Amino acid sequence: MTTKHGTFSLWTLLGRTSAVALAVGLGAGAAIGQKAFQGTPSIVSGDAYIPPSTDSVSLNSTQAVIDWTPDDRGPASAGTIDFLPQGNTVTFSSFSDFTVLNRILPLDGNGLPVSRAIAFNGTVQSQVSGSPPSAGGAVWFYSPGGIIAGANSVFNVGSLVLTANAIDISNGLDRNNIRFAGPAGSTSSVELLPGAQINALSVGSYVALVAPRVVQGGTVTVNGSTAYVGAEAADIRINNGLFDIAITAGTTDASGVVHSGTTNGPESAGSADPQRIFMVAVPKNNALTMLLSGNVATRQRRRSPRTGAPLCSRRVPTSPMTSTGTSSPRATPRRRWRRVSASDRATGGTT
Repeated sequence: MTTKHGTFSLWTLLGRTSAVALAVGLGAGAAIGQKAFQGTPSIVSGDAYIPPSTDSVSLNSTQAVIDWTPDDRGPASAGTIDFLPQGNTVTFSSFSDFTVLNRILPLDGNGLPVSRAIAFNGTVQSQVSGSPPSAGGAVWFYSPGGIIAGANSVFNVGSLVLTANAIDISNGLDRNNIRFAGPAGSTSSVELLPGAQINALSVGSYVALVAPRVVQGGTVTVNGSTAYVGAEAADIRINNGLFDIAITAGTTDASGVVHSGTTNGPESAGSADPQRIFMVAVPKNNALTMLLSGNVATRQRRRSPRTGAPLCSRRVPTSPMTSTGTSSPRATPRRRWRRVSASDRATGGTT
């Protein structure tokens, strides 16, 4: 055991370096004697209890940082690490809202860092205790070799971050200002395979996938804001349920963001209930083409032109889109927003 005390709408983003973007505005546990997460935890900060089965993480503090060393100590050539096998469930919980950063850091047989992707093939859920418990809390996962959410993976969470870029905690864990920084030239990715599910259904939830290459082929449903960010380094500020995204180092990947799955959410209840989906990629050296297809749907609430009274809602799917742009590697992105229709192409040019 480990214990330590202590109305959706559609937008595009045009940037100085052609940051191209699109914005539209619980399971069975691990068997006895087995481990759910295939790794050994070390609590870096905060107060948490993790049993030997690793099928639960109970937080007694509002924030925690946990380092995980995978049990699989193979070399880089051994390929992807099955960190959460199919059929296993891990539950993060607390008595109040919380944020927990899980840093999954693969080592080889000599105890040296090794670049290997880690895979989730089971279920991750987070909840705040009550009668009954409710989905809540923010669960963040970082692994430098990349993260793969397999076809059978399910995330039922309050909010979620999946990233291949290290998260800066030099000034503590700031849940509203997340600073991502990967090594220069990184080609690591975050990938959701077809069949993967992310459900963040609490009001004001968020989901962020951040890596030099982001591939969304699964189904993501968020009652709040969603961001797919293709970059080596980025800052995300969460402000009243919306993302303010600044790219500080672009990506060398040819696409940055590839979307072929489904991303959606419930109807916005009004201005106090923002619903947005952001897709952002900045080319570091060469032109970049985001590949956007699948279903990115908006739900619009129509009102009577005569009385202003709400009418029935309608769901507006986007058509397949492609975004391109070029940049100077020394330039700093500058954000500028303009509203477009759902059928427009999101195309960036140097400004």
